[in-house]
Amino acid sequence: LKQARAVLVQAMDRLAYVGLGGTAVGTGANAPKGYRRLAIKNLSRISGLDLKPSDNMFYSLQSKFDVSNCSSTLRNLAIELNKMANDIRLMASGPTAGLAEILIPTVHAGSSIMPGKVNPSLAECLNMVCFNVIGNDVSVAMAAQAGQFELNVMLPGMLKCMLDSTDMLKNFLPVFAANMVDGIEANRDKLESYLDKSPVLVTLLNPYIGYLKAAEIYKESLKTNKSIRELVLNKKLMTKQQLDKALSKKSMLGS
Repeated sequence: LKQARAVLVQAMDRLAYVGLGGTAVGTGANAPKGYRRLAIKNLSRISGLDLKPSDNMFYSLQSKFDVSNCSSTLRNLAIELNKMANDIRLMASGPTAGLAEILIPTVHAGSSIMPGKVNPSLAECLNMVCFNVIGNDVSVAMAAQAGQFELNVMLPGMLKCMLDSTDMLKNFLPVFAANMVDGIEANRDKLESYLDKSPVLVTLLNPYIGYLKAAEIYKESLKTNKSIRELVLNKKLMTKQQLDKALSKKSMLGS
């Protein structure tokens, strides 16, 4: 999200350059002397924005690249957020037929017929917000390429889509952060049970018991539903001290 924000801020900076005063295809014909400078100065004062005259008036009227570029950064932010929402939904799935790696806040009754059901409603809502932002960017892209020769008259539609996207993200993300992200808890018991039977542990034992023996242990773990640690100790392949060292956080993180 930090990366997406940095790219978005950079793209937004280019929106400060306006083609006001370009009149006929960027020539500035019939515009009073000093009009561009005074108009942009007063618009900056009224809006509170640091607006600047475009460095190429012809380009500003025929191309809406800066607008479509900013819209695409909103789309890319939506893609990142959408992926996060999908991850949360998958990790919260359960409690018995899913992963159940995390516990999410209960924001409403999940079902009128299934007591206690917890739905990832806010993550699903974020999905829908992101779908709309991505769809708006498609509209902006179509409008950006719909210009003809020296003029693109589709700017109102482009700005409407961009403002809709920013409003949706601005209004919903604080709600999602406060009512979903801040309340997520790790389901430690479930995570530890997954880790105990994870093939990652067998990989860490290769230097101690060898590849073939490690593969046997893994297959037996799947078949018997016993943990890697339990099987290794029962078969006296390693001491508890050796196993603790091999499966330590330092070994897992490779540092």
